[in-house]
Amino acid sequence: YFYSVNKDGYNFYTGNINLTGNTPVTVTLSPKTYTVTIFVMDANTGNPISGATVSGIGSGGTTDPNGKLILTNIVAQNYTASVSAVGYTATTNPITVNNNQQVNITLSRASCTITFDITNGASALVQLSDGSTLNLDNSGNGSVSKPCGEYDYTISKDGYSALSGGIDALSNITIRGAMTAIGDLAGNGDLAGNLVVGLIGNNSVDAFAVADANLQTGKLLRHLIGPAFDEFQSLPTINAVAASATAMNIALKSSIARSAMAASVTARSAIISNLSTLNDTTKFSKTTTHEEYDGNGTDTYTAPANSLLLITKFCADDVNPIDGGGKGTVIITAVNGNYQIMNRTDIKASHSDTTTVNLNDISIGDFTVYRKLGSGVNPEQVRHKVDFIIYTAK
Repeated sequence: YFYSVNKDGYNFYTGNINLTGNTPVTVTLSPKTYTVTIFVMDANTGNPISGATVSGIGSGGTTDPNGKLILTNIVAQNYTASVSAVGYTATTNPITVNNNQQVNITLSRASCTITFDITNGASALVQLSDGSTLNLDNSGNGSVSKPCGEYDYTISKDGYSALSGGIDALSNITIRGAMTAIGDLAGNGDLAGNLVVGLIGNNSVDAFAVADANLQTGKLLRHLIGPAFDEFQSLPTINAVAASATAMNIALKSSIARSAMAASVTARSAIISNLSTLNDTTKFSKTTTHEEYDGNGTDTYTAPANSLLLITKFCADDVNPIDGGGKGTVIITAVNGNYQIMNRTDIKASHSDTTTVNLNDISIGDFTVYRKLGSGVNPEQVRHKVDFIIYTAK
C-alpha cells in the first residue's frame, strides 16, 4: 500500500507498506523551514543600522553594514524578535513565519545626556551642530539631553579662544576642556583690539596688506576685519572693530582698510553707531573745521592721512543780500569713493537766505562735492560750506 501524511507547518510525507498483518508504522514529520531577511533601520532617517543585535528567532545574529540579517532554516511558527543597537532604544517585534519573507524593523534613537565641564567656561555659550545652544553655569558646567548620535560643538566666550570638536554620543558622555584667555594686549578688555594687536603687533605695518598675504596671520586678521574686498558686510564683525579704538586706530592707518570701509555701507553705519570709539584721545586726535566753495563747480577735499571725516553740516547761502543775486536752487552731490553721501536739490540760497542740512555721515578718505546752481542764479553770490570733524589715528 502507498500512504501519505500531511500536517500544517510540516513537510508532506509519503511511504509504502507491505501489509501481511497488523503492522505499526512510525512516521517522523520534519517541520517546514523558511528564509527570513530582517532589515533594521533608523526610525527617523530610514538609514540602515549596522551592528544591530537580533535574537528570539532562529540563531539570531547582527546586521551587516546595510542593516541586513539573513536567517535560514526558520521553522514556521510565531516568534517575538528582540532587536537592540548602541545608541537606540531596544524593541521587540512579533514575526509570523509561514513563507520566505522580509521583515523591516525600526529603532528610535535613545536619549543621551551630553555634559560639559569646561575650565574657565563660566557663562560660555555652547553651540551644537543641530542648531541648539546651551549656556554654561558659573562653574563652566552644563548638560543637555539629545538623541544619541554624532554632533559638532563650538564653545565661545568673550576674551577667550573658542573650543570646538566632535561628539560621538552613543551613550551619556562628558566633554571636558579648558578655555584659554586671550592676553589683554590692547588693555581694558578690548577683545577686537586685543586680537588685532596680538596678530600684527603695535607697529606701522599695514594690517590689511598683511591680511592679503597668504599667511595664517593674514587669514586670522582677514576673518576679524576683512581685506580689501567687502567683508565689512558682516555686521557683527565690523561692529566689533568699530567698537574697538585699538582696532579702528590700526584700520585707519591702512590704505587698504580705508578703501574697504569707504565702499561698505555696513561699515560706515557701524562706525557711525560707534562714534564714541573715536573720542579715545589716546588713539585719535580730533579737529573741527570746514571747507567753503563758491558758485558752480567740482571740488575734491583731500583727507589727511590716517583719518576719517565726520560730516556734520552742509549749507548754502546768498553772500550778497543787496542785489538778490543768489536767487535759485543749489544742487549738491557729495561722493566718497563709490559711496554717495548726499544728493540734494532742496538746498537753496535766495535773497540772503541760508539753508542748512545737518548730517551725521562719514567720509573715509577723500570726497568730492559737485555743485550746480539753478537758472537765474549769479554764481558769484552763492557760497557752500561743509563742516567736518576730522579724526586722525595717532
